[in-house]
Amino acid sequence: MIPEQAAGWNVNLAGNALSLTGGTLNPGGSVTVDYRLSQYIQGGTRTVTATSTTSSGSTSSTQTSLLVPEAFLLALAWMLYQNAIWLLVLTIIVLVIIIVLFIIGKKKDKEQEQKEE
Repeated sequence: MIPEQAAGWNVNLAGNALSLTGGTLNPGGSVTVDYRLSQYIQGGTRTVTATSTTSSGSTSSTQTSLLVPEAFLLALAWMLYQNAIWLLVLTIIVLVIIIVLFIIGKKKDKEQEQKEE
């Protein structure tokens, strides 16, 4: 996940910890952090824990669920990316088979023409 900057806050992602510093959040207020994914994440429900620290040093935590929808095309693209070498090997094998079948077919056509003469 690559977070974008939130207005008035410094956003930092280290491992699984997303930190927001340098801003002020008034009671009842909220902060929205937009992000983009840097790699495929399998769909499903994820539990997200938010821990806040006040300027006086007291902390509080809350948990919520985040539903990540499954994207079939992204899953397929990720699988192809992870197995690119095997896909290349398979492609080469298929091309060799096609070429061999083409050559065999040409030989049979030539033999057929010679029999007809």
